[in-house]
Amino acid sequence: MRLLILIVAGIAGWLQVGLGSRAVVVSGSKESSRIGIEVIENGGTAADAVVAVSLALGVSEPFGSGPGGKLAMLYYDAASDSTVFINGLDEAPQQFPVEDYQEASYKERSRAYLSVCTPGLIPGLWALHQEYGRSPWKSLVLPAADLAREGFELDQHAASIFRRNVSLLRSNPEVREIYTIDGKPPVLGSRLPNPVLAATLERLAVNGDLEFREGATAMMLSRGIQAGGGWITLQDLSTYEAFVEEPLEGSWNGYEVVTSPAPTVGGATVLMTLQALDGEESELMKGSVERLDLIGRTLRSTYPRVSRVFGDDESMASRQIDALSRENIRALKREAARPILESSIDRSGQGEFDENEVLSCTTHFVVVDFEGNVASVTQSLSSRFGAAAIAPGTGFLLNNSMKNFAIRTKSSPNYIAEGKRPRSTVSPTIVFEKGSPRLALGAPGGQRIPTAVVQVISAALQQAATLEEAVNAPRYHLRRARTRKEPDQYVEVEPDFGEEWTREMTDLGWDIHVVSRDEYYFGGVNGIDFAGGMGGPVGVADPRRSNYVSTAEN
Repeated sequence: MRLLILIVAGIAGWLQVGLGSRAVVVSGSKESSRIGIEVIENGGTAADAVVAVSLALGVSEPFGSGPGGKLAMLYYDAASDSTVFINGLDEAPQQFPVEDYQEASYKERSRAYLSVCTPGLIPGLWALHQEYGRSPWKSLVLPAADLAREGFELDQHAASIFRRNVSLLRSNPEVREIYTIDGKPPVLGSRLPNPVLAATLERLAVNGDLEFREGATAMMLSRGIQAGGGWITLQDLSTYEAFVEEPLEGSWNGYEVVTSPAPTVGGATVLMTLQALDGEESELMKGSVERLDLIGRTLRSTYPRVSRVFGDDESMASRQIDALSRENIRALKREAARPILESSIDRSGQGEFDENEVLSCTTHFVVVDFEGNVASVTQSLSSRFGAAAIAPGTGFLLNNSMKNFAIRTKSSPNYIAEGKRPRSTVSPTIVFEKGSPRLALGAPGGQRIPTAVVQVISAALQQAATLEEAVNAPRYHLRRARTRKEPDQYVEVEPDFGEEWTREMTDLGWDIHVVSRDEYYFGGVNGIDFAGGMGGPVGVADPRRSNYVSTAEN
């Protein structure tokens, strides 16, 4: 029996909370959450549900993720009591003229076939299913194919995104045909069928990952990208490997925090910030100037340390270990203890600002099944609508992840290179208490992802807040400086903090900027609390974006 419970959460709109059930799916659309819980009800594992939810999101949130993008996932297998990281991040072509990309215009580097990396989402799903899946692959893919053929209904969030980006959608013939109505944005309540994507998913259902490596889809994909000026070849698609890796792990205030490793930088930012805060913020009042000043100073010290070290660079392996050492965390803690008016941060050698992380659009979902298996999954096209390009015959938008590389600073671990995976701020995270999952969460939102995850974890586990209270609390973000010369005190906040709070933070040296909560700007945290006190896991969907909880009993 499926259950969906909605609870009003003040001015933010509907905060969605699933109560008292043993299986939970929290995702970015009602269709994907429904499809995922049906997989579990039919005997599937959390891994099976991940495949179905992921592909359904590619249909119902095409602006945020899909087969043309990337995947980063933590999966906790209850039977073996172990957690792995599935690295399905996008990858630069094995062979391409690096100088040509560096010299291309901003538009070519960001919204064209030139910006497309080899997509990792499908190989990542396949790797997960081969190891942890139980249901037939075909049964997990076809619901998304049916949804694409019927069309998904635009809610307010989706309609707003299409309206704001309609000029971008007109720039590519395939995109214009599928995602506009004669060049105009689709409106609230309308349906967007995508028969081309439906056919692609049907081939994927029958042929498995080979369809994406050497089948008709792979051939149309490589041919379309190259015809448009990009470099992805059939060999890039056929040889791409989704890695099953060890996650980052570390202790914090008696909990074990497990999160995404390099080349993501979000996980390291979450873990290092929390560890530097260990024992410091728990006595400070939720939302107080003192507490947010402390967290802000800690993030300010963490950013350049992560940027200098974390990326897809094997030579950095030992430095990454050093970055998480007790000695380095103690040094980080000492540095963050100094008021910003009396301190400066060493930002030398940190590389370039990852400009794509400002405007990126992503989606995050979490799953727990009847057996206690847990998935925390972030997937993305990098920017909203990715490269704004679709290879003819495929029906899905392509990523623009090439834009996430550093292209000027050769010393950066994120410096562009053939066969390399650009880094990302995605931060899928699972927090364990006494060996068992306590929280599973993550968010979309570009560089605002790790700051949102840190705030929610800290509030839920240190401030006596429920997960829904922590998710719905006013959010703030310390923006990464775009250059080493730019001030590093720029803080963005939701208006709920108030004028007095803003004045006090300004007096401490912070440059405060208010951002409307209705702008979909801050990360939309989706999570599950396994000790919610409601007779089972409690799923919470962030009302800042269109997110939905579906739950089920045995």
